Amino acid sequence: MRFPDESWRRWHYYRARNEQRKRTRQRRSRAILLFRDGHLFPAIGIPSSYAPADCRLFDNTDEYVGFLDSIRYSMKITTARRRGIFEAKRRDDPYRPAGKPRRIGKFVSFDRILQIDPAGALVLAAEFDRARRRFGARLPAVNVPNWNPEIRRTLEGLGFFTLLEIGEKPPMLSLEDQTGTWRVAPFLSDRRVSPELAGPPLQTLVSALGVEDADFFADTKLRQLFRSVVDGMANVVDHAYPPLAVVFPHVGRWWLTGAVDFENRRLTMTLYDQGITIPASLASNADKTNLSARASLQKLLRRGPTDADLVEFAVNNHVTTTGDEQRGKGLGKLLSFVDACETGELRVMSRRGVYKYTKGRAATKAELACSIGGTLISWQVGL
Repeated sequence: MRFPDESWRRWHYYRARNEQRKRTRQRRSRAILLFRDGHLFPAIGIPSSYAPADCRLFDNTDEYVGFLDSIRYSMKITTARRRGIFEAKRRDDPYRPAGKPRRIGKFVSFDRILQIDPAGALVLAAEFDRARRRFGARLPAVNVPNWNPEIRRTLEGLGFFTLLEIGEKPPMLSLEDQTGTWRVAPFLSDRRVSPELAGPPLQTLVSALGVEDADFFADTKLRQLFRSVVDGMANVVDHAYPPLAVVFPHVGRWWLTGAVDFENRRLTMTLYDQGITIPASLASNADKTNLSARASLQKLLRRGPTDADLVEFAVNNHVTTTGDEQRGKGLGKLLSFVDACETGELRVMSRRGVYKYTKGRAATKAELACSIGGTLISWQVGL
């Protein structure tokens, strides 16, 4: 009698493993509805993760950042083989019987979201934008009728449906058509410094608070706000994406949005990138910083600083990794802008570090459990 050889054992092992995976997928599969081009289509998918009920980045930071970190890993497709598998799965199966629901694999469920802030919506949109651009696919919107109506209107105002390329409907909502405390402007994204992109949306936000067009160009504070946005874009383009310096494959872009609170006459602007982050840049390029900040930075690095320490150093000191003494003043200008307004707040989140300054109060800093996946700068002012 001939005994089974190694190849026979290996074949049965892989067959048993694949059958077990198939049974697991069937057990976890759910009937869902895909929204595209204004229509709903039945499908079958597997919820890989559920967004938390509270998706406010500034109020439920650790839980929401952990959720973003999990979907960031689930969207990490780096090899040609895995990309080919993804492309094969997203194509229509020619052998699928007519009327049988399409299988889309794993998806992220938004059914449980009850609260979201402009910064949280922007970072979420940026993650899906990166996936869409890298995969070259129209990512589906799943179970849209089950979403909280206010959350859906906020995401529509941000341009989330346009981001997913699901068609003309529903359109991006105007500020007046949205509900909730914050009325969000459509997000902007580019790979270059684009003042012509930032100007009109910012003017629309300010006009919504009753500021005339003539006053927008004459007001010193508003001109400083515009320059701060452009400086933020320039920092991303110049420093955020050095070659071979990021953990996740990136698309080399920045994302920007703004929002207004009509009741309290507040304006907030948020800029986000998925680049190297401030702590990583300072730690790896300490010998390239400008001379006026190099000694103090090297002294700080010898103490083994946290990410929050390095973010605080970048905000409070004139530091740049280009070595040019005329650069590296952007975050300090934002502090000055916040102080010039009636009320104001500045937040800088980079990797795991968080720095928060509120006018009239001492600045605070904190360390996150997970990385935010880049750098986020948000300033909120009263007009």
